[in-house]
Amino acid sequence: MSDDALTLLAELGVTPVLHGGGTKTTIGGGPVRPGVAEVMAQALEHYVVLSELEVAAARWIADAAQVEAAMVTGGAASAMVLAAGAALIAADPRVGRSLPDTAGLVATELVVQASHWGRYTYVYGLSGATCRLAGTVNECPLEAIDAVVGPQTAAITHLQGPGIAQVGPPLAEVCDYAHERGLPVIVDAAAMLPPRSHLHHYTDLGADLVIFSGGKVIGGPQGTGLLLGRPDLVGLARSLSAPRQGLGRPHKVGKEQILGLVTALRAFLATPEEAERAVLTARAERIAEGLAAVPGWTARVVRDDHEFFTPTALLTPDAGTNLAALQSDLLAGTPRVFVQTSHDHQSLTVSPLSLPEDTVPTVVRTLAAALEAAGSR
Repeated sequence: MSDDALTLLAELGVTPVLHGGGTKTTIGGGPVRPGVAEVMAQALEHYVVLSELEVAAARWIADAAQVEAAMVTGGAASAMVLAAGAALIAADPRVGRSLPDTAGLVATELVVQASHWGRYTYVYGLSGATCRLAGTVNECPLEAIDAVVGPQTAAITHLQGPGIAQVGPPLAEVCDYAHERGLPVIVDAAAMLPPRSHLHHYTDLGADLVIFSGGKVIGGPQGTGLLLGRPDLVGLARSLSAPRQGLGRPHKVGKEQILGLVTALRAFLATPEEAERAVLTARAERIAEGLAAVPGWTARVVRDDHEFFTPTALLTPDAGTNLAALQSDLLAGTPRVFVQTSHDHQSLTVSPLSLPEDTVPTVVRTLAAALEAAGSR
């Protein structure tokens, strides 16, 4: 069977990558669920009133996710901007068209725990909000949050992510504190699936708005996200989003993306979690077993509830190795292979999530040669 995409990539001079990085956005995200591509292609042939589709899809998603309200966004970063925007205009929705200009607004700050400041936190600021740090990277008691909360505070944010240290109060305590002061809590949980129960876990704990990526483990279109939570705040976020004029106009989500994400979420929720994990575990074990004999390296499969939510092959050198250089060599080689490093930067990680079964032998051979060469330097 011909592959028009491969042909076009070749014409453009772009070489595909064997993706051992899970759902890394810079390598194209992760695989879509069965049926997603077909529904998206079929959607191109039909036209709808987009606002009607938005509302209908949101109703279905909210019911499926067991939350009060939902909307499809142009990725998790888009959901961050819209969530922050909703918090900014909660006191007076009429000012929504002015964002990101916050002139005249009193509450323009989002409180962020210092340990939760990450690569994407700045995205909140695209709404016009200012991020105010609380505590230190090592500790953030509730008193540290209280010290920066005041009339200028629009919301308190909370980050949940793989490998993210939680040195502050539990989310439920943050929510109780915030709600006593009439403040919403925004949770960035973009990569916190599986388990599927996380779709409603954070709102169950009291969060007002929760952000997920649609293009990671859910298996939807790469450029989609979910914003879940309180109906009034989700409604304000929708009022700021495309196709309406305003803050979120550049964050366009087409009918194809909406239907693709609904299809993916339906398949995601219908797939038994343990069965899916068993398939990924077996694939990760084949990778680890294929590399077990490489001198100077230890290969094993890891899965936990902190950093490795899906089974992953962990490759650890016995002695100091420049893992960043090894990553670069693998990506520049033939075939091109992308892997990541663990959060402690002591190991390479190979996720089986975006590696089809028939690519595993090639990945193992390529990695074995690279690991041996690195060990002999």
